[in-house]
Parts: sequence; C-alpha cells; structure tokens
Amino acid sequence: MHRLLKRAHLQNLVTYRFRIMHYIVTGAAGFIGSHVTEQILAEGHSVTAVDNLTTGSLTNLSSHPHLHLLQKDILACQPEDFNGKVDGIAHLAATPSVMESWWQPLEKHHNNLSGTVAVIQLCQALGIPKLVFASSAAVYGGQISLPIAENHPTAPMSPYGLQNWSANSTPAYLPSNSDFPL
Repeated sequence: MHRLLKRAHLQNLVTYRFRIMHYIVTGAAGFIGSHVTEQILAEGHSVTAVDNLTTGSLTNLSSHPHLHLLQKDILACQPEDFNGKVDGIAHLAATPSVMESWWQPLEKHHNNLSGTVAVIQLCQALGIPKLVFASSAAVYGGQISLPIAENHPTAPMSPYGLQNWSANSTPAYLPSNSDFPL
C-alpha cells in the first residue's frame, strides 16, 4: 500500500511539474508564427493559433491534436473566444512591410499598433501572465552596426518602424493599477 501511495504521489508530481500549458500565438499562420507554434507543440503544449490569414497561410500550420485555429483578426478577438487557462501569448500578428506602411499608413497603423494594444487588453482580461512581442530592426533606423544590441539607440525612419517602436513602449503607458506585469 505504501508503495502504491508513493507511486501515485510521484505521478501527481510529474503531472503538476509537466502539465500541458496553453499558449495563444497571434499571426500563427505566418512564417515566424508557424515556427513558434510548431516548437510549442513539439514541447508537448497546446496552442490556440489566431490568424486572419491576410498574409499567413494555412499550409504553414500542420495538423495537430493540440492545435486549435481561430481564424479571426486579433482586433475582433474577445476573452470568450478562448477556453480554459492561458499561460502566455506570443504576439506575432502584424503587417511586416515597410513599403505598405507608407502606402497605407492608417490601415497598417491600425493593424500593427492597435493590434498590440488589443493583445495587451486580452492579457489583462484573461489574466495571462506572459506576453512575448516580436519587434523589428526597423525601430533602429538606417545607421546600425551588426549585430544590433537591444540598447542601440532607436530612430525609426518609416511608419512601420514607428509602429513597432510605439508597440514596444505601449506597456509602459498602462495604468499603474493594471494587473499586467510590466
């Protein structure tokens, strides 16, 4: 009997320490998003892939039992769209084009910067403790040395660079009583 209890205790410990975590990946059908999704799934976790398929493709996502696709714009997502506890978000949804940011500045601003604000609000509403945001070298402008250090001075030279710079800074402007960790 003692041996059975010990085994049950070990199984509970293993289950607790290695529980399947649930992540949201925005822009999951894009190049980087699909690779991040693939890695999370390979580590044994589950993913809710959010993508409106404007620039991403379903062919980038493999079929997997722990993958749920939510084909929706991140700006239209509501907390009710997600089931269960979410452990983190990888925010990779954006229009990654300097040229398009010049041609359609308002639309790209709305997609890139407002999308990031929507993700932060989603984190707050769902009590998600971790947010990973992929920025762009466009925040550093044209005069950079390689490799680029994160503390390199920023000097965006395009609307896209400015949108990324603003998105990087957005959490700092949340109210101090916000539940989102800064």
